[in-house]
Amino acid sequence: MRRTLMLLLSCLAIQVMSVAEPARDKDVVITISVDRDVILPCEPLGVAVVLKNKSGNVIEKTGSQWTSFRVKKEGEGENWNSYMGCGLHVLLGPPRKLKLLSGQSFEDICLIHVNSNDEPVFKNPGVYYVQSGTPFGESEAIRIMVKIPELSADIVEPMYNKKLFMLFDEYTAEYFLGKSRNIDNISKDLNDFKESLGSAPYLSWIIFGEFILKKAKIDHQEALKKNDSFDRLIEEYESVAEKLPSPQKENLILAMASIQIDQGRKSEALDILRKIISTHTDGYFKIKAISRLMHIRNLQ
Repeated sequence: MRRTLMLLLSCLAIQVMSVAEPARDKDVVITISVDRDVILPCEPLGVAVVLKNKSGNVIEKTGSQWTSFRVKKEGEGENWNSYMGCGLHVLLGPPRKLKLLSGQSFEDICLIHVNSNDEPVFKNPGVYYVQSGTPFGESEAIRIMVKIPELSADIVEPMYNKKLFMLFDEYTAEYFLGKSRNIDNISKDLNDFKESLGSAPYLSWIIFGEFILKKAKIDHQEALKKNDSFDRLIEEYESVAEKLPSPQKENLILAMASIQIDQGRKSEALDILRKIISTHTDGYFKIKAISRLMHIRNLQ
């Protein structure tokens, strides 16, 4: 689904690596979790928020936005930068009124990646804090460490200057490539980055970026050629995905599912999504996969 990239968030396992202690506002427990708590500079971070009604009554709230996120970097004062979710959301349109029955949960996800200036939120190494706000109150803050191996420190700037970090997420890549950019030039930049010294920590992202660029080239082909080309692309990367670490593995699987959805191959897309759902007990990727699965079923 193509939408304008607004503030910073595109909507995007292993077990969730960091979960904040639940915060209570009246009878609702708010829990925030992230897909990992140590990331490289310019990487995206998957965030999941769960609101659960722990009371014995029905609880209702009215609002125009159900989850927002704020981030601050340690050592830069007490100021938080706030962001609202956009891109692929669990709810395509947040409800004006949310009703939670006793014991019922509301789940939402967002991917913290770039801001309105196409700048990575987590560019500089250091400690960051991420917190979610809801009409029921705020979650506890989660501590995120952004670091890179010392020998690879010089590699961040070339990758940053070429905006290659935009290829680290399917949604931001679509936005980036949609700005009349030459795919061949970007492919050359990505390959130069891959061949440079110190790029090893980003190798899994490079593989994902290569997939995204190949997908973009196929999108420009004639309609009659697309299906066969996409079939070959998925066949090429199915085994690759299984060898990648999280979160690149899940992102690649989800990107392949997007292709199957666009091709109208719903059963194949469901099979791909079930690979994530069956291996994740909770958290960002499971919620994201389930939301796409439900979307496919609603189309049937």
